[in-house]
Order: sequence, then structure tokens, then C-alpha cells
Amino acid sequence: MTEPPAKRTTIKKAAAKKAEAKKSAAKKRTTKKSPSSPQALAREMFAMLASKLGPDELILPSDVDALIASLNGPSAHEGLNDVEADKKDEAQQIAFDAMEAETEAEARKQAKRALRLDPDCVDALVLMNDLDAPTRKARIEGLKKAVEAGERALGAKFIQENKG
Repeated sequence: MTEPPAKRTTIKKAAAKKAEAKKSAAKKRTTKKSPSSPQALAREMFAMLASKLGPDELILPSDVDALIASLNGPSAHEGLNDVEADKKDEAQQIAFDAMEAETEAEARKQAKRALRLDPDCVDALVLMNDLDAPTRKARIEGLKKAVEAGERALGAKFIQENKG
């Protein structure tokens, strides 16, 4: 004896809904939003480390901050106020966008915009040099200027400590 077609359809729909609900629940369990800031990342790392080591171990939030700082390397914004640091960050992002531009005209426009924000934006200088240097000699001179800009941005102390 077979079931009527209407009942088979209802059973199939119920099974499909149940399968979709299982998929959705599994996705919620595995999908985790990544931290939106370094501070949120530090808190997440602190919680993870604390859970792994247990309550008897001593891990301070400052330890996590120091770990993150060491992973990030020296700051390119030491000695700058927030406005100057933001301009440098924005210029760098615009330079990255320029490197991914679809046309030379768009790349040039973006690189110039980056250089208005930060005249020492190395990536923008290199890109402009790649686009505009008419000769090998001019290209070398442009790259020397980009290296000088990088040295200014990193500072003499960093250059001396990381020579090699």
C-alpha cells in the first residue's frame, strides 16, 4: 500500500526543513566572527590562553599586549600624533588600492592621492616610478628616492639595528 501523493510531499518538505535546520545549527556552531580590533583580539587570546593554562597560571593582559606588539614588529608610527598616523595608514591603503587598479590611469590617480596624504608612502612612490620612469637611470633614481623615504619612515635607529 502506498501513501497518497499529498502526504509524500508533506513528508519530503518536513524532512527538507529538518535537514536545513541541522545545517543552519552546524553553521552557527562553526562560524565565528573574527575580532574587529587589536584589543578584541588580545582579549580573545587572553581568554584562550587562560583556559589552556588553567587558574593556577599567571597570565596578565599586558603579557598578551606584549605578545601582540612583538608579532606586529616596530611601529612605523612612533612619535606621530593620531591624525598623522591615520593619514599614513590611509595613504598606505590607497597605495594598495592603486597597485590593484585595473588601468594605469586609475593607478596613477590613486598613487598621487596617497602621496598627497603621505609624501613618503613607499608603495606609492614605487608605483609612480614604475609608471613614469622613462629610462633605466630614471628608474634607479626613483627607487633610491623610495628607499630614502622608507629610511625616513622607519628611522635611523631601526635601520641601524636591522642592517644586514
